[in-house]
Amino acid sequence: MLTILGIGRGDLASLTMEGFSRIEAGGQVVLQTGHIPLAEELTRRGIAFETLDACYDAAEDFDELQEFAVQYFQRRPDALFCVMGDLFTNTLVCALLQTGPAELVAGYSPSAAALSLCAAELSGSVAQSCSAYDFLESEYSGQGSLVITEVDSPYLAAEVALRLQRYFSGDWTAYVVRGTDKRACAISELCTWPDWDFSCVIVVPEQSLTAREGYTFADFCRILDILLGENGCPWDRAQTHESLRTCLLEECYEVVEAIDEKDSFQLADELGDLLMQVCIHAKIAEKHGEFDALDVSTEISRKMIRRHPNIFGSGDGAESWEELKRREKPWESYAAALSDIPRAMSALLRAAKLHRKADSLHVTPAGAEDAAARIPGEFAALLGAPAEVAERLAGEVLFDLTQVLGARGVDAEAALQRACSRFVEAISRMEALARAEGADPANLPAEARKMLWQRANCAKSL
Repeated sequence: MLTILGIGRGDLASLTMEGFSRIEAGGQVVLQTGHIPLAEELTRRGIAFETLDACYDAAEDFDELQEFAVQYFQRRPDALFCVMGDLFTNTLVCALLQTGPAELVAGYSPSAAALSLCAAELSGSVAQSCSAYDFLESEYSGQGSLVITEVDSPYLAAEVALRLQRYFSGDWTAYVVRGTDKRACAISELCTWPDWDFSCVIVVPEQSLTAREGYTFADFCRILDILLGENGCPWDRAQTHESLRTCLLEECYEVVEAIDEKDSFQLADELGDLLMQVCIHAKIAEKHGEFDALDVSTEISRKMIRRHPNIFGSGDGAESWEELKRREKPWESYAAALSDIPRAMSALLRAAKLHRKADSLHVTPAGAEDAAARIPGEFAALLGAPAEVAERLAGEVLFDLTQVLGARGVDAEAALQRACSRFVEAISRMEALARAEGADPANLPAEARKMLWQRANCAKSL
């Protein structure tokens, strides 16, 4: 079985007594690289070894290096692999462990040594440790200090610095630790540090919430906890699911408007407001012992996994999304399935979804052609009907029209929204034409206003 031995900085002083005895016992010793002091020491002592330098030279990127290393040790299953850095954050070690069992022998830990050197600056906060490559691929939780190991080049240090500045301000002090040497450096200046090698560690103390450059989802939840806490915001603490109902709808509409406007910056802002609504509802529920944010993320995660069996399971993806939903929520009747569509939706959206659902269940009583044939008669009847009858007939016209539009692939809600926007724009053009002639459109006779409207629409077409 493969044995993986931690050798810390790659020098004799980093070896534990057990580690040195393992190497001295003989067998097939493989160093991560021959460009370390330990290689010179083993040569001096007459201990034979191999290295992965050929794999490093042949690989074009880190993923390919991992592939080469896995192939290398498949041919040497009983080797003693001497790895620098921390075994439990080393991505190369993780790749090897995924291919089969191995014995891990811990050695000197650069991250633990760096934490000890920087203990006074970290104020006892929890520390998150990972390799530089892992940090570039993962998300910082926002809580606790960071210990980033294996920063072996100026290029990697520059990438780490750029990513750190997504969370921390550029002038925030970090510490570069190399062996027993510790030096302070602003995050924005890490890329100017000259002497990077595999033993270098970057330690970043936690920054206060109010001074952060970027905020993670965990940070946001912490902010909400403060606002809803004993000394938090009185307005936030007074809210209920019911009092926030209108706010939730308004935020949804503002997100949709940002999408329609194709304004990505506004969309990011509005999505944040919508996220606030989701999270505060979860926090209110948590306060009453109903559910919490973890339950929310768990339920949607489980739902996505269940409804994509071809990706997360053994399914072949033949079942439709609708069929999978039906299996999760078996309805007692077709009417119950249709009643499952929320009444709180806008009437046009609900009508369109009712038609789609009825079609998917194969219970649509008549097709779009029949609906189109009914519309002229229904519309003519409502024009001369009393108000209460006209309202019912108007609903029938709109419901049938929604079915016709859906069959043509037209989104009735979006079509009406765009018509509303065009109306507002035309009124603006009409008003501009009237003001240019020193008139107020509201004071014009009906016929003059009609002509002005026609001119405004002609001006658009030009």
